[in-house]
Amino acid sequence: MERRVIVVSLIGGADLDLSQAQLAAPQVTVTKVSLLGGVLVAVPPGIRVEVSGFSLIGGTRVDAGPEPGPGAPAVRIRAFSLLGGTRIYRGGPASQRDGPAGGSQMDWRSRRADRYEWRAQRRAERRSRRYR
Repeated sequence: MERRVIVVSLIGGADLDLSQAQLAAPQVTVTKVSLLGGVLVAVPPGIRVEVSGFSLIGGTRVDAGPEPGPGAPAVRIRAFSLLGGTRIYRGGPASQRDGPAGGSQMDWRSRRADRYEWRAQRRAERRSRRYR
């Protein structure tokens, strides 16, 4: 991974998996700019994370694992967005991390799809009762 990386998106976030990245320098800077959408970053264990930036609506969260010592390589994440936060996972690749309700990311997505389907069925039932 180069010393400076810039990610720009107008609508939609960025999902950056740095868990297998080899850093070109002891300190690497990732700059993420977007109007709508946050950033999810997976970093390997043993890498220090420094987060800065601005988000009008959204927050910043670093999950899992202790922060390594001061001599460790660092990834500086500068995230700027109007709507969307920054979430950093320390540990394995993105495919192994947990979703918001626990379980794997795929389980989380299938539960969300089930929830949308259930809501659509409820809406259809209400509409059918309304026009009887």
